[in-house]
Parts: sequence; C-alpha cells; structure tokens
Amino acid sequence: MRRLVRWLFLAILLLVIGVGSYWLFIRFYFNNYRQERLLTGLSGFSYLQIFSNPAPLQNIEIFGFLPYWTMNKAEIPEQVSDVPYFSVVFDSGGNIVERQNGETEMGFSRLQSETFTQWLAQQHEDGKRVHITVVGTGNDDIAALVTNQNSRQKFIDNISQLLVSYPFDGLQLDFELAGTTSESVQAGYVTLLEALNTQLKRQSSDLILSVAVFGTAASKDTDFWDIEKMAPHIDRLIIMSYDYHVRSSDVAGPVAPLFGKETGRYEDDITSNIRDFLKYVPPEKILLGIPFYGYEWQVVNGEPGAATFPDSGATATYKRVQELLNDPDIKVEEGWDSAALSPFVVLNEGGVKKIIYYDNPRSLSYKLDLVAQLKLRGVAIWALGYEGDQTELWEVIQQKLLDSQTP
Repeated sequence: MRRLVRWLFLAILLLVIGVGSYWLFIRFYFNNYRQERLLTGLSGFSYLQIFSNPAPLQNIEIFGFLPYWTMNKAEIPEQVSDVPYFSVVFDSGGNIVERQNGETEMGFSRLQSETFTQWLAQQHEDGKRVHITVVGTGNDDIAALVTNQNSRQKFIDNISQLLVSYPFDGLQLDFELAGTTSESVQAGYVTLLEALNTQLKRQSSDLILSVAVFGTAASKDTDFWDIEKMAPHIDRLIIMSYDYHVRSSDVAGPVAPLFGKETGRYEDDITSNIRDFLKYVPPEKILLGIPFYGYEWQVVNGEPGAATFPDSGATATYKRVQELLNDPDIKVEEGWDSAALSPFVVLNEGGVKKIIYYDNPRSLSYKLDLVAQLKLRGVAIWALGYEGDQTELWEVIQQKLLDSQTP
C-alpha cells in the first residue's frame, strides 16, 4: 500500500511538472513567435539571439532624403538626424550639370537660392546634419567618369569646392549604374571613392562619405559596386532595399519584400541580400533603405502576382494610399502578402482595376526589427514628403529604434 501511494504521488508530481512545463512552453512560444514568420526568417543569421531582446541600440541615425521637388512642402520630423538634399548632377567629365536637355537643372538651381541657404542654417540650428547628394546622368556617363583619371580628379576638385561653398556635413554619392558592368568600371569606382574619401578627410575629419547601392549589390558580382573593396573607403553604406518590383514590372509584387526568396516566391528579398552585405561591411556602417512609397499597376485581376498592363506602372506615395483608403467613393480592399511581409491594396478606380504594393506601419515594424536584431547604424528613408501629414510611420520609427537607445 505504501508503495502504491508513493507511485501515485510520483505520478501526480510528474503530471504537475508536465503541465507546468507545457504552460511555460506555450507562454514562451507566444512571447517569442508572435511576430509571425519574422523570427523564423531571421534564424538564418546564426549569430543572432533570436529568443531574447536585442541589446539596447546606440547612436541610431535616421537619414531622410529630401528631393528638391518636395522641399517646399515636406516637414523634417524630429526623428530625422541627417538630411541628404537631393540632388546635384555630374556629367562624364566630372563637371556639375547646370542645364539638362535645354532645361535648368532644378536641383542645382535650388541649391543656389537664398531660400536654400536659410533652410540649411535652420537645419543646423535644429541639430540636424545636412548632406549633399550627388548623382550621375546615366550608365555611359558614369562609366566614363569613373574610368578616366582626369575626369575623376575633376570630379573630386568640384566636390571639394562645393563643400567649401556650403557648410554641408557630408557627401552622399548616388551613382546608379544599372545592369551588368565590367571589372574596369568597378575598379574605377573604388579608385574614385578612395581618392574622394582622402580629400574629404583632408578638408575635415567630420565630413561623412555615404554611398547608396542597390539592394542586390553584394549578391551580384556583375553589379557596378564591388562592396568588399569599397567598404574601407566609406563611412556609411545606404542599401536601397526597395524597387524589387518597379513601375515596368510584368507582374504586381512587393516593392520591399522582407522574405520570399527562400520559398521561391520571389527572386530576391531584403534578408538574403543583407546577409551578403554583412560579409563585407560592418553593421555599424549600414543604413537600411526604407520606402515611403510603393507602386501601382493596372492588372488583369486583383490577385498578388497578377500580370500588369504595359506602361501602367506609377509611383504611389504613402500619402496617396492613405487618401484612397479614406475615400468613401472608392472601394479599396486591403491585403497582406505573407511571403514578403508586405501589404497591398486592390481597387477599381475609374473602371480600371489596380493593385498597389507599399509599406505601412506593420511591414515597417518588421524591417525595423531587422535593423535592431542586426544592430545596423539605422535607416535611410526615401523620401521626406511622401508620407504627407501622416505621422504613424514616424511613430513606429520612434518606438522601434529611438526609444530603444541607451541614454
């Protein structure tokens, strides 16, 4: 009898332990997996502590690109630390383009105005750093510039003079050479960056050299950018983690898919590309590009991946999407692409069926979790003004990144 009581007590004890363990497991599961498949996707980064909160962030930077065409109406939110003004254009000989196609080049024209001088002074008074964004005029001109020693030197001299004339805090280089390129062009760009960085630091050790690259730049050897060789010569790398689908895409899809490559749903995604960047660039140099816009297409049906009509693609700012969602005269259906962790909307506007892929607070939150997990330097937003009067995107940035910083 005593033995029976002992076995019964042991059985009850094991049952209590089992039930307690199961309850703890369920609680642990929901606490750590409630962000859907985000953590599952991030598990490929073996060095991350997926099941614990990341260490507090430090010195987070929020770059907000300000195009000249939104300058008069865009607000500069308090969350923004750096404002790259977009842009000044350079030609193949390393000279500033003042007129293009017979028209005044508006980025440079606005730069020369008294209004800009006053605006720049105000940003500094508000404690923000301002960068000048420099772009090229096209594939052939960019290739010619970076492969010619005289053109490279002319470019550096003109940049140096520009930074003497205006109290900019940094140079943002946005040379976008699309398609396959040669090793000589890659090498020429690295040579340019090395000489340019040396000149900038000679002028002032505080000047920041940042370079913008496509999201796939570290994953494709034939791209314009040799990330491994560029890395030592730059202070910030801005990964343009968007335009995975573009206006001319044959099918409607996410502009900035966080996932999708591993399952074969999409050709590329942000997490797989970031993994490649981190092979060559320390995380404290990396800024993840965040789109405040999407694309809309006329489509044959309202399903994700639907075929698009030729030449129907157009930019859809976050402001436009919110206006559509709040328009009582337009029926808009909201959807969620679980493979990409991206929202989309389907609507019928003027008898035309459209799909818009974009980013909202939910999808942005997941991207910012990635920034925090990987301890990146911060984010770079394209573009200020595209959010309109909406504040919810900034609220997510504040909560996910800035409130998490160590004091």
